[in-house]
Amino acid sequence: MFRQVGAAIQTLVSLPFLGIFGWLFRPSDLGSGQVVLLSAYVAGFVLKWSLVWAAFAFLAPDCLLPGESAVGTTAEVLPALIVSIFVFILGSFFVVTQLATTIHSNRSSLILLYDQNVQHAVARPLVIAISTLALAMFRPEEQVDTAVAAFAVTLMLATAFTLLGSAALLPSLISRVTAPRNFALWLVEPVEGFLSIGATEGVVWRVGALGEMLKRGVRNGDSLQIRTALGGLQGLHAAYLEASAANPSARIHHYDDGSPVMGWLGDEIVPALVSSGQDAVALDIANEDGNLIANTLAGFGAKSAEADHREEFMRAVTGLTELATCTQQMRIPGLANHIAEPVYGLAVLVESATRHLDEEAAAHALATWSLSVAYAMRHLGGNVVAARHSQWAHSLRRIGKGAPFGSAAKLAQSQAFQQFWTNKITGIGAELNFARTPPQPTGRKGGLAALLDTLKDAEKEVP
Repeated sequence: MFRQVGAAIQTLVSLPFLGIFGWLFRPSDLGSGQVVLLSAYVAGFVLKWSLVWAAFAFLAPDCLLPGESAVGTTAEVLPALIVSIFVFILGSFFVVTQLATTIHSNRSSLILLYDQNVQHAVARPLVIAISTLALAMFRPEEQVDTAVAAFAVTLMLATAFTLLGSAALLPSLISRVTAPRNFALWLVEPVEGFLSIGATEGVVWRVGALGEMLKRGVRNGDSLQIRTALGGLQGLHAAYLEASAANPSARIHHYDDGSPVMGWLGDEIVPALVSSGQDAVALDIANEDGNLIANTLAGFGAKSAEADHREEFMRAVTGLTELATCTQQMRIPGLANHIAEPVYGLAVLVESATRHLDEEAAAHALATWSLSVAYAMRHLGGNVVAARHSQWAHSLRRIGKGAPFGSAAKLAQSQAFQQFWTNKITGIGAELNFARTPPQPTGRKGGLAALLDTLKDAEKEVP
């Protein structure tokens, strides 16, 4: 009960500060959600030290500094001290920004702008500086009453605590930036709070920062950075699911043109994973790390289906198909480095859509799974002598007999599907018999016919 009453008081006190910060900062600077959170903190900071002032003024007046010169001395000393605190804080920001940009990604510097601890570190001396200006209106030779003396003592105590907090700021920021896991946690930690009030502008760039971190880890062959970035993206998605369950508007983001986008996280996280996965194939990094990227993308789609997030699920299906059919798998004519994990991931999404979404979503996942299998065997598989794809049997066990094979075949023949995947469909060649030299056509055609044949074979052999 006391916590609820305190929260209500803080909300009432924060209303004037909300108006002040809303006037100082445009929505494009910090975002409406950031202004609300910052206003609430400043209100709490002012309320806390107002209680200290009241305690000095009414409960312990004997503890105040004697003499009228105390107020004048405080008004002279505090401005210089506040300026030194500001210089130290801004210098710390510069050092941390350089470290974050060098180690992780170019977008990492944005974390200082949106981090609540950093905003609080700047807001505290700013409030004290404004209060000191009010104190400077009293001249030392004037008679100072108890309330003004209590105000001076309160300002000195607030400055002392602010100075101690600022001294601990730089080591704390450096420890968060230099260690990959700490940095990923720093990015993900406030996500649920932002999304719970619909402040998506404070979250969108974090996906890009983790995506750049992942891409840099792939290019450097840094397995730890790869796994840390993937863990950060998974944690961000978990916070997104948690927040959107309580506040559905967390799934809607307004971009610069003002248009709302439902399921914006799919548009941000999937391209980052696909791009990094393609780089992993091209650079031939450890297979385990490449598979982790594909598995993270499949997990994103499966959890989206469980939460009934259709837009995010469909984006994951497209991303896995793009990864399964990426041209980076082709080394030289007749030699390909297959990435098979996305094919199994699509089978997982077929199962998830069948259980949690609808027939249309499941058919879309099944049609793209068939496209990925046919493309791997007929386009990339000039050297593949296996009768089936390496993930064929595993995929069929996940797809199951309840999958909508008929609807998938109908979707594959639709103009929209063929137009979207035309480059991949036309790249599927006719089946060849490698038992003969030279290989001879078996009579099974390529293109759309190969996709439909794959669906028919899967329906016959599904356990």
